[in-house]
Amino acid sequence: MEFQLQQLDEIEPKEGELQALEDELEIMTSQSELHSHVAKAIEILSDGPSNILTQLRLLKESCSEFETLLSTDDQIIDRLDNITIELQDISDALANLNSGTTTASQADIDFTENRISNLRTLIHKHSVNTDTELVAIRKDLRSRLDALNDSEILLSELEREARIAHKRALDAAKEISSCRKQAAEEFASQLTATAMPLGMKNLQCEI
Repeated sequence: MEFQLQQLDEIEPKEGELQALEDELEIMTSQSELHSHVAKAIEILSDGPSNILTQLRLLKESCSEFETLLSTDDQIIDRLDNITIELQDISDALANLNSGTTTASQADIDFTENRISNLRTLIHKHSVNTDTELVAIRKDLRSRLDALNDSEILLSELEREARIAHKRALDAAKEISSCRKQAAEEFASQLTATAMPLGMKNLQCEI
């Protein structure tokens, strides 16, 4: 009983906590995944070693080499510039999105996952379905253990009082025995003194 209560005290389950933690973990995981996807998109667009914007600049430089051969109607360089501007705007928007998104640290996610795991383990161990039932079990175990401790304290106190009473009884018995012996000796002395004048010189009285 004490070990079970110790485990519950270490975890300190709260009513409705498991569902709240699972909801929180889902949000944190979604935010982390979103952040990861946006970061990947930014890498592809502008941050990676072979990102699209860099490749577009190289493409524009290559086209510039033979720009005189191109038809003015094609407007390839202008179109590449427009594409570059649009993609740069997209990259900036994604960067702003990532910087404005609050994401939980991996330590926070690990802590929440560990907390959920501990609660589920206790729920399974005690054969219940919710953390609310765990709270009730903890309260019941605490009450029973406190009652048991109170009983042990009461028993210890009664044993102490019994030892004191026993010692007092022994002391009283010794005192009574001593008084009886003294009274008997005085009675024997008085009896012998009374018998002497009556010629009973050899009278002996033992009590």
